[in-house]
Amino acid sequence: MRNFSKILSFFLVFFGARAFAILQFQEGFGYDWGTQTVGVADTQSFTLENTSTTNTILFVGGSGLASPFQYEGGVFPGTTGTCLVSLGPSSTCTVKITFTPTGNAVYEDWADVTYSESGVTRQLLFRVAGYGGGCSAVVPQIPSFSRVIFPSTTVSNSLSGDYFTSGTTIDVPGLTVSNVTYTDPSNMSFDITSGASTGFYDLEVTNECGKTTVSNAVEVRTPGWVDLRSTGDSDASLGVVTDATTTAVRDATGMYFTGTGGWGTYVHFTGWEFTRGNYTALEWVFVKNSSSTFMVGIGSDEQNFSSGSQWNQAEVELYTFTNSMWGFYGNNGTPGTTWNQSDAATLNYGTYYKVRYNSDGSSGNNIVVYTVTSTDWDTNVTTVNTTASTNTANATNLRPMVLPNTVGTSWRAVAFRLYP
Repeated sequence: MRNFSKILSFFLVFFGARAFAILQFQEGFGYDWGTQTVGVADTQSFTLENTSTTNTILFVGGSGLASPFQYEGGVFPGTTGTCLVSLGPSSTCTVKITFTPTGNAVYEDWADVTYSESGVTRQLLFRVAGYGGGCSAVVPQIPSFSRVIFPSTTVSNSLSGDYFTSGTTIDVPGLTVSNVTYTDPSNMSFDITSGASTGFYDLEVTNECGKTTVSNAVEVRTPGWVDLRSTGDSDASLGVVTDATTTAVRDATGMYFTGTGGWGTYVHFTGWEFTRGNYTALEWVFVKNSSSTFMVGIGSDEQNFSSGSQWNQAEVELYTFTNSMWGFYGNNGTPGTTWNQSDAATLNYGTYYKVRYNSDGSSGNNIVVYTVTSTDWDTNVTTVNTTASTNTANATNLRPMVLPNTVGTSWRAVAFRLYP
């Protein structure tokens, strides 16, 4: 309807009332830009002529243009246009119009020039058209993007690249994308919400020129669970939450696990190196243990597994009693020797705990225990306890390990993370 009314006015002005149309564009009734590169502005100058030899024209204003067309600078007759107030007999002036295509499409609009001649207000229409093309240079460019998330989780992401626009969309087919925010032509942000299914998903970034796909950019996966069932206990598992290579082997280094009959399966983290230095920080997360009794600790890579003094080089040990209470055990001690027996708290079944251990490398240790959620191990929900020790640290190369419980048999599951 909008174009119909323009065309009707066009015929009324130029044909139904031709005798009064003393203002005209020298370019005729319109101009076509042809193919113009998407996102690139082009300004053309058009000449208005007063064909009367006696009457002066007064300009009332110009309107009618909408994106991707506009008068240069957004105001009639354009920033550098000269049709400002009036136009004398047999004179000319210029109107500047800018075309900035926003996509691969054909565009058309009408410029309306309103003027007064001999006390009568009249309207002059001028058709503008153009095609947006040549997009190959401005399709979104994404150098790289890779993200690993857990199932049924929402994560925030930043995306760097080139040729982003305010109209750029981001999609991960199979997952939910929300809060897409344009920052500038090189930066955007968005949230991804995963479902219950694991697997790889493509990232699709689309601007007005086209779409760029990053294959397998998002992986939804559960923590890499390593089976520690040395005697068939289905509840025993170890959560690995880094990309480090992890292999289950029977050796004396890395992390070891105990079950019925003594030492069971040992897990060696081939990609992890924990060298103690100033303010070394290690972090653990306990993951839904099958019973309320387990012990974890930090130890060196030299352990005497056949000796009753095998704990001599254990840096810190956390011990859970059979009554679901835990305490801290000092280095150069044997199980049962605590720093402070009053530093105990209930360790609830099915709850996710994070234990952060800090050592300044020479004079002392500090342990803080937090509760966390199953999907966000970086945010501390509550602080369970904090204990400091002045015991001097002995081990140089620290490795995480599960230590055996001296009372009865228990199966344990614990996830380790390096912090920060």
